[in-house]
Amino acid sequence: MIVERLPELKSFSVEEKWQLVDELQEELLMNDPTMQEPLKGEIVAALERSRLHYLDHPESAISLEELTRRIRSLKK
Repeated sequence: MIVERLPELKSFSVEEKWQLVDELQEELLMNDPTMQEPLKGEIVAALERSRLHYLDHPESAISLEELTRRIRSLKK
């Protein structure tokens, strides 16, 4: 495993490990053209589904503050 070759990773906090995951994923996506187009299509499709759901159910929307709170609670 790569983790075994990088023992300093064990000293990372949970937040630092998530940051590393995010940075690695971004690096992979930026340097792998085969991933960029399918991902863009999936993102556009997901956004369109969300938009249509909102148009049908505007009462289901949440504020940016609530969204931020929910995301932060997932990373704890």
